[in-house]
Amino acid sequence: MSRQDQLEQKQKRISRHTMLIVLVIVILMVSTLFAFIFKTDRLYTHLFYLPIALSALWRIRNTTALGIAFGLYHLLLEWLVVGEIGITVILRACILIVIAFLLKVLCERELNYQKEIEKLSEESSLDVLTGVYNRRKLDHVFQGHLGFPVCLFIADIDGLKRINDQLGHPVGDQQIKETAEVLHKSLRAYDVLARVGGDEFCAIAQECDEQGALEILLRVENQLEKLNQTQEPQNWLSISIGYELCLSRENLKEAYQRADQKMYENKKRKYEVLNEADKRTL
Repeated sequence: MSRQDQLEQKQKRISRHTMLIVLVIVILMVSTLFAFIFKTDRLYTHLFYLPIALSALWRIRNTTALGIAFGLYHLLLEWLVVGEIGITVILRACILIVIAFLLKVLCERELNYQKEIEKLSEESSLDVLTGVYNRRKLDHVFQGHLGFPVCLFIADIDGLKRINDQLGHPVGDQQIKETAEVLHKSLRAYDVLARVGGDEFCAIAQECDEQGALEILLRVENQLEKLNQTQEPQNWLSISIGYELCLSRENLKEAYQRADQKMYENKKRKYEVLNEADKRTL
């Protein structure tokens, strides 16, 4: 989720709270006016249900408290206008509270049900080995709302086949998990990381310019250095990364291909440097 999405959600919550507060104030004023003019509670008590229902639907925590407040206010109005509180008024106040409580319970159950569905959907979108997103989720992110400009990173582990052949697949799997951890720590909270192949990862950095991309790459280098300081030389992790900025959705596919190509070019340069170094030592 981009920062823009987070800001929009926050503004939406604030807007709903503001609307509810205004609605409560208006209903209190109207109900008070009706009570003193018409000397009956039958004309205004039904208005109390509207903010209670909206509070429950909007997942506002104080739905039950709102029902209690309206119930008590109903009793207060009756006492101020009539001078006494009849059994019918007490029953209506109790019904308000009960309905508010039931609405809150029902909406909370629905919310929990939705969370369970989202949790199952999230689990199906995760890579089993690394815990980051899988390719299916990445495709879904590409099709959803993105905060442009976007920077696409393609990362691939260097020499994983050699590690698997010489040290075994458990060590190779560990390097894949370490790569996911290094990339995850280097990205921002609202960026997206997915494992798209055996040892290949794709990261989507939303609302990211050239400077932001370079900062992410620097954090990757720092994380790799920290990790390798704790490893034996034969287990050192090396990652080749290519990145490409994308300004619009129409260019996402091309940007992905260019980032992938740059990654392979960086990997090739590393191998050339290593081969040249090996020749000099012979």
